[in-house]
Amino acid sequence: MVEKQVTKLCKYCKTEIPVGAKVCPNCRKKQSGVLKWVIIGVVIIGIFSAVAGGGSDKDAQVSDNSDSQNSQMSAQNPSNSKEDPLSDDIIDVEISDCTVKYIKHEIVENMAGDKCVAVYYEFTNNSDEGKTFDYTVSDKAFQNGVELDTSLFYVDTDNKDSSSEIKPGVSVEVCSGFVLRDDTTDIELEIGAWITLKDSPDDKMILSIK
Repeated sequence: MVEKQVTKLCKYCKTEIPVGAKVCPNCRKKQSGVLKWVIIGVVIIGIFSAVAGGGSDKDAQVSDNSDSQNSQMSAQNPSNSKEDPLSDDIIDVEISDCTVKYIKHEIVENMAGDKCVAVYYEFTNNSDEGKTFDYTVSDKAFQNGVELDTSLFYVDTDNKDSSSEIKPGVSVEVCSGFVLRDDTTDIELEIGAWITLKDSPDDKMILSIK
């Protein structure tokens, strides 16, 4: 039969003391063991790990839910995923506190007999000072990637307001003319500010000449 241990040595002064003694009668030091602190440390680490892991799982769940919602929205609205501000097929844009809207275009001859495309816009001055289409807006036309020359002659003698100053709040119809390189190729029309540091136009569209 194994005898039950009734005494132990003090961890500090090595005096033999009762096994259950928490304080040495000789040196008066507490006899709490290292194991107790190891257990406490393990418990604390476990608590911190659980809290951190829970937070990470929650963040991951929120992120997954957000990604899922974004995917659903993209699927429901495919145009939002690759939205191109220049792909609405018609010019309607704000430039230098003015609104420029495409109205129509037609194939005409200028006074020199050149075949041209006449492009009509509605030009509205939204600023608090006088504005002129010709010195506010720059429009360009291309066929097969080659810029067309601006007609040196009016293509519409009844529509010359592009060079006239208009007061704030006034809208006028203006016309730009471009000499065609051929009469079969569609035209790419670009528009932007007359003075700008931008490399790309503010708006563009394709003009069919068929």
